[in-house]
Amino acid sequence: MADLFQALDQFPVTLKAWLMTQLSGWLPEWTLPLVSAAISITPILAVFPLLFALTTVVVILLMLVGVAAFNIVATLVMIVKEKQRDIAILRTMGATRGAIMRVFLITGSTIGVAGTVGGVIIGLLMARNLEGMRQAVNRVFGINAFDPNFYLLSRLPSVVVPSDIVTVATLSLVLTLLATIYPSWRAAKLDPVEALRYE
Repeated sequence: MADLFQALDQFPVTLKAWLMTQLSGWLPEWTLPLVSAAISITPILAVFPLLFALTTVVVILLMLVGVAAFNIVATLVMIVKEKQRDIAILRTMGATRGAIMRVFLITGSTIGVAGTVGGVIIGLLMARNLEGMRQAVNRVFGINAFDPNFYLLSRLPSVVVPSDIVTVATLSLVLTLLATIYPSWRAAKLDPVEALRYE
């Protein structure tokens, strides 16, 4: 088994040597170092499309989570605006700025945790039943979604990668926690005198 791995390790070197011997007969001598460098860098260039695809997926997921975090910020800002009078009353009754901030941090965090858990559960259910959902769409609408003759797939594949789920869920939780900081700070710095002046 070790011989197989060693042979696989040496395969690019062997391929490079073979190509160089084939090309050296009909290429000028001064171009051989350039050709050698080009052959050496080709496997690295083959990785770029994969990296681009992964980066694109990560950017799309970050944008989706960012929109959700922005919704949390907007919701909490509206709650702070609507509850100014109640926050002022709590402050006059002795609630500290930290206590007010914690209330809104907990509210936003609860929204974020519920959304993340719900998203993970729905995503896993959809990934598990993707082929069944495709067949249901075909039956209901009388179409052939993802036609095997065109896509060369007999069924719609779905692979669940646990590390991706953990990464996205952790990122979602962190972004939603960060999104609650501004509205919580805004609620905590509310001056009770100003809030109750026109009541």
